[in-house]
Order: sequence, then C-alpha cells, then structure tokens
Amino acid sequence: MFQLFTRKVTKKMKEVRKLVQQILSEEFVETPKKKLVSLLNSLEFKNDVLAAGGEIYAVGGIVRDAVMGTPSDDLDIVVRGIPYDKLFAILSKYRKPTDTSQNKEDKNFGSTKFVSNNDDFNKYLAMNGVARDIDVMLPRKDAKDPNVKGHKGIQSDVNPLYTIQDDLERRDITINAIAMDLSGNLISTGSGLEDIKNGVIRAVNEDAFIEDPLRMLRAVRFAARYNYDWDPGTIKLIKDNAYMLADKQELPKERFLMEFKKMIGKSDLGRAVKALVDFGMYEPIFGITPSIDDYSKFDRAHNVGEFAFMMFENEPLNSIVGLIRNNITNDSYNLSYADALVKYKDISDMSLNKLSKINALASLYKTSRDAMMESSYISEEDKKIIRKFDSGELPRGESDVEFRGDEYKKFIIDTVRDSLGEFIPKRDGVKMGKAKQQALQAIYSGDINNDKKSIELFLTNNKGQWVD
Repeated sequence: MFQLFTRKVTKKMKEVRKLVQQILSEEFVETPKKKLVSLLNSLEFKNDVLAAGGEIYAVGGIVRDAVMGTPSDDLDIVVRGIPYDKLFAILSKYRKPTDTSQNKEDKNFGSTKFVSNNDDFNKYLAMNGVARDIDVMLPRKDAKDPNVKGHKGIQSDVNPLYTIQDDLERRDITINAIAMDLSGNLISTGSGLEDIKNGVIRAVNEDAFIEDPLRMLRAVRFAARYNYDWDPGTIKLIKDNAYMLADKQELPKERFLMEFKKMIGKSDLGRAVKALVDFGMYEPIFGITPSIDDYSKFDRAHNVGEFAFMMFENEPLNSIVGLIRNNITNDSYNLSYADALVKYKDISDMSLNKLSKINALASLYKTSRDAMMESSYISEEDKKIIRKFDSGELPRGESDVEFRGDEYKKFIIDTVRDSLGEFIPKRDGVKMGKAKQQALQAIYSGDINNDKKSIELFLTNNKGQWVD
C-alpha cells in the first residue's frame, strides 16, 4: 500500500512538470517571465537606482516560480553597485523604508522592507498577486559564527560590489538560487535552471545546511511541494547534518512551525514526513523515535493542530499534547484542536452508550468545535451529533437549555418551597444546577424537547430527583 502511495504523482504535479519543460524550451511564450520583467521595470525607485550606478535584480522564489509558470506573492530585490545609505535615501523618497538589519548600528544585513505610498503602484502589485511589502537588499555572503547561538549567529558580509552570483551562492538549494535582471535575463548558480527542468532538489554547496540547519527542512518542503527528486549528494548532506536540528537554542520550535505551516495544504505532506524519517531528521527535531505507520493520512491535515496530532498519534495518549507544545507550537487553537482529537481517540476505544457518547461529544465540541466538525478522524455517525450541537438542535451544555434566567430561578425556588416549606439559598442553591443537568440529560436521551414548556413539565413530574 505504501509503495503505491509513494509512486503516486498527482495530476497537478504532472501538469507543473510539463509546464516547466515548456518554459525552458525554445517554443515557450515567456508570459510569466515577461510579467516579472514588467514588475521590475515598474519599481518606482528603478530610475534613481540606475542613475546612481546601481543594478536591480529579482531573486529567489519569485524568479523560480516565474520560470516554473506558477504564482508567487513575495518580491525580493537585490540592488548592487551603490552603498546602503544611498540606497536607503533613494527608497526614502517614495516611502520611509523599514531597516531590517540585525544590528541597527551598522545595518549589517543591508536590507529594508519597502512599502510604497503610491496607491496606483500598490494596486498594480495586487493585480499581479504580489504583496505590498518588498524586500530590498544589497548582495551579501553569509557565514556561520560557531560561537553565537541561533540564527543570529549567521554573519552577513554585505558589500554593494559583490556580484549577483556571490549573493546567489549563499542560498539554500539551486532552484532558489536564481535571479532575473531588468531585461529578463536569468542568472543562476550551479545547475539551478537545469534542476528546475529535471525536477531535482540539490544543495547550493556543501555548507548550505551547516550555515542554517533549518534549510534541510526547507529542502524537504520544496521536494514535497513540487514532487521533485533528490540529488543523492544532497541526501547525504542532510543525513550527515541532521543531528544539528536537535539544538533548540539554535532552532527554536517557532522556526520549525513556520515551515510546517507552509507545507500544509501546499505539499505532498506525507512525502515530506517520510523524508523527515528516512533522512534521520525526525528524531533530532522531536526527540523521539518515529512511530508512523501511515503517511497518506497527512494529506488530510487541515491545520497545524491536526498535522501535529498525526505526527504523534501512535505515542501514549497522555504525552501527545505535551510533545506538540514542546516541539511544534504553543498556540491555544492548535493545542485545543489536537487535544480534542486525543480525547476523541480515547473515548473511541470505550464502549459508550448513546447518552454517554452524546455527553462526551458535547464536551469535545466545547474543546474544539473545528476539530469535531472537520477532522477526518471523527466518524460520520458522530459528526451527525456534532452538527446538531452546531445548529442548535441539541444544547451544547446547560447554558443552551431553553429554560433559564429569572423565570427559571423563580420556578426552582417556588417548587422547592412547595416541597420543603422554604428555599434556603445556602442549602438549596445547588438544586438549580442539578435540575438543569437533569433536563439536559433528558433532552440528550430524546425524552423531551428543548423548549420551556417541555422542560418545566419534566422537572415538575420528576422533582423528586432534584428537590430531595
């Protein structure tokens, strides 16, 4: 079964591969490329940069996607040939840019986040599916300082006179190490264009994963997204360096989370997880030995919470939420989502009668409505009950019972007085909750409807169960 799964290539992925081959052939009409050329030449600061002796290049994902004929929303620009302070001054003519350097004193990243004040330009970006935030950077080389923990240990050697090839050589995998100039000429390092044509994931150089170990996970994501094959040498590099993923000071879980979010719904997620296991990445990342018996299930993941539950599904139930919190996310929505699935799996192993099942599902609905409504783990029979909670056909708890407020309090007080002679709040206050719970269970059992008249009659006829 698993071999069938691993050989499966979706129709969409076949179409993407075919389109890439067309794009790189002489017969291809270069619409995506021309679109990016138009974007580059529409930049407000273009003429100022050229007048100052600078050069402008689009780099990274948007160029890769233009070559592949797929949409991309992030426009990253490298400007070479002019100093950073001069570039910053040029950008400031059109909107005060935000410096995104790590060290604000020496601006050691030589990078800015630029958003234009020109509404027409921003509308043009939106029409082309490009975000308003444009990253504008000088060319740089990166090196990892072994004495500094975390991503901040990556030292950037920024120099406006570095070539665009110098800048591309610091990137992660060859298909991302591509640039385009204002005339539409493509510049790549190594075999980037050939690797897109042939569908291969290849590290730019032997140090690519040492400089930033998270790049190994990025490589897995792109392989799963495009259904690309692996360069054998890159697999070896990952296996040799996978141990580096265990350093949580170097790689806090938030960085892994960003990659997982980008995988869900956009990649062959089962293939990505299998690569984590096969390449020895799973154990360093999560600190446990993998126990995954079905990779195809990951294609049903709706969000991080469900993905995380799937990742640890075969671990002891009482450990799953802790594993997620420690290794993937602290987000309450996703933790609640996973917690509801954990508890559902627990009750699924029990032989519950109808009333007990409804009560359990009501509790889980309150834990995570989305998990109970959408997850493939919830049986269709149970979803029928869940949908009744969601529509209001069944009360989700005591607060949804349709006999409440002052009218309900008066009924309880009067009934207790009739039976016991007086209502003593300290003694009898608990009876209000007890009666409401009795009514709720009667509604769940189907004995009465959820309306005031039915509930009042039921409580009157059964007052011995809650008054005494």
